[in-house]
Amino acid sequence: MPLVSKNKSMGLLGSMLVLFIVWGLQYEVANDWPGNLERWETITRFLSKDIVDNYGKKLEGVYVYLVKLFQGFGFFGWLILSAIFELSIIYILAKRYVPRQYYWLLVFILMLRVNYGFLFINSNRQSLAVFTTVIASLILCKDNLKFFSVKFKYINIIPAIILLVVAMNIHTSAIVAFGLIPIYLIAKNIKDIKLWIIILFNLIFISRFFLNSSALQDIVLMYMDMYGIQDSYDSYISLMDSRIIKFSIIEQIIYLMIMNAALFMYNEFAMPSRFFALCTILSILLNGYLYGNLGRICQYYYIYLIVLTPIIVTTLPKTKYEIIKEYRKPIYTIVIMYVIYSFIRDIQHVYYNNWLNFRTILSAPEWI
Repeated sequence: MPLVSKNKSMGLLGSMLVLFIVWGLQYEVANDWPGNLERWETITRFLSKDIVDNYGKKLEGVYVYLVKLFQGFGFFGWLILSAIFELSIIYILAKRYVPRQYYWLLVFILMLRVNYGFLFINSNRQSLAVFTTVIASLILCKDNLKFFSVKFKYINIIPAIILLVVAMNIHTSAIVAFGLIPIYLIAKNIKDIKLWIIILFNLIFISRFFLNSSALQDIVLMYMDMYGIQDSYDSYISLMDSRIIKFSIIEQIIYLMIMNAALFMYNEFAMPSRFFALCTILSILLNGYLYGNLGRICQYYYIYLIVLTPIIVTTLPKTKYEIIKEYRKPIYTIVIMYVIYSFIRDIQHVYYNNWLNFRTILSAPEWI
C-alpha cells in the first residue's frame, strides 16, 4: 500500500491513484449502476433542460447541465471525471488538515467503512453534491479570503452559500447542508463547551435505545416532502423499515467514544478542528434516528469523520485526561479490529456484494 512509504505525501498521492481504479474504473459493480446509467441516457437523449427521470421527478438543473456538458466523454468518461473531482477534494482535505503520519487512517476509514467510500462511489449524483458542499466547507475554513483586496469578516460565507445552492441543484437533498453555515459560526465563536452540553448530547445519544424514533422519522419525511427533498429518495425510501432499528452495540460504543472524544477535546481544538468536530457530532446523533436509507442525508456531515479521527488521535497523547492516555492504544486496537470485521461483514450485504467480483470498464464490450 503506497501509504507505508516513508514519503507520506507521495504515499497519499499514490493511494489516491489506487483508489481511482476502484472509484472511477468500476464496471457494473455499484448497486446503483443501472439507475445512474439510465439517468445519464435520459438526460443525453433530450435537448430540453427540463428532464424528468423514470420516477417522474424533474432532475436538478445543474446536474442536467453538467451531464450535457460532458456527454461527449460518454458515461464511462463521466464516472472517471466524477472520481477525479471527488478524490481531489479528499486529497485536499488530507493535505490541508490531516497530520502526515495519519494519512493512512483517513484512507482506512474511507474504504473500510462501506457507508463512506463505497456508498460515495455508488451514489454518483448525491456524491457530486456532497463534495460540492465540502468545497463550501473548505472555503468557510479559509479565514484569509479577500474580496476586491479587502478582507471582510465572514466574507467566506457568500461563496459558501453559492456553492451550497449549486449542490442543491445537483441533488436536492443538499438543502440539509445549509446547516454547515451555522455550524461554522458556532465553531468560530464558541471555543468552550460546558459540561452540561456534554451530558445533554450523551443523553440524546443514549435515548436512541429507548425511544421510538419513527415519530422523528415521520417529521423529517414531512419536511423533506415540503421542500421537495423526498422526491430524491422516492426510488428507495420504500425499502426502509420506519418502525424497527437494530443497533450493533460495539459499533454504537465506538461512535459514543468518538463523540465524547470530540466533545471533551473541543476546548483544546482550534479552527477548523472545532468545525469538523461539530459536524461529526451532529452526524453521530442524527444517525441514531434517521436510519435506513434516509440516513444517507447525513453524508453531508459524517464525511468529516475521516478528517476528525486523525486529529483526535494526534491530540489524545496531549490530553489532560490520564485514563485516556493510558488506555488509548488498546482502544485503537479494538476499534481497528472491529472496522475490519464490519467491512468483511458488510461487503457481503446484497447492496455491496458486487464488489467481491470487481470488474473495470476495460472488461466492457464497448465504451458507453
